[in-house]
Amino acid sequence: MRSQREEIVLRGYDAFNDGDFETALAGFHPGVVWEVLPWIPDVETYHGHAGVLRFWTSWKETIGDFRVDVEEIVEVEASLIARVKISGRGRESSAEIAAPSFWQAWSFEGDAIAHVGMYAELEQALAALGLDQT
Repeated sequence: MRSQREEIVLRGYDAFNDGDFETALAGFHPGVVWEVLPWIPDVETYHGHAGVLRFWTSWKETIGDFRVDVEEIVEVEASLIARVKISGRGRESSAEIAAPSFWQAWSFEGDAIAHVGMYAELEQALAALGLDQT
């Protein structure tokens, strides 16, 4: 059985994939901080609903049929980690886009998502949450 936090995050992924950003943002704290992988173009840290929306919109505008698929999601203490894979097609080239799986670490304030970090390795995601894999 999934926890309430897992349901919030999974509902957000589903809404994002459907292009329903308003529903996807519903589970986020107004002061959310989203940190992206260093290999992402124009890397920056996004703040608040407006920042996250700007990040999501930039991906959806660049990549047609852009989606994030959850391969694994685990609740770890008061946080979640998810292994995800992104896919889509270049809007101009129609070339298929698929990146290696990566990890997202989700922290909460109450039941609202307060921080999302993106990491290449599980160990990095756990460390960002102040957790040790051992």
